[in-house]
Amino acid sequence: MNNLSNEERESHFNMVANDRSVYEVFSDDPVVVARLDKICEAYKVTDTGKHYHLPANQVSLRKPPKPMSEARRAKLAAQLAKNTTAE
Repeated sequence: MNNLSNEERESHFNMVANDRSVYEVFSDDPVVVARLDKICEAYKVTDTGKHYHLPANQVSLRKPPKPMSEARRAKLAAQLAKNTTAE
């Protein structure tokens, strides 16, 4: 496609309010393009990137996982050690 550095590569996921069933996606990042090519077909290919229509049910927005406390981590490690030595 193009000779951009990683800092210059972009992926845009756009949804308009009058049709929330589909995302308009553009990417010039080869990693993202390869992933999108596996799940949908580009409707427009330019010298700068590819454009896709992606059904909204294929995009998931969620909260990041909470960090595990040291006490919980130690408790789980002890349980794992107990279970692996029991075999």
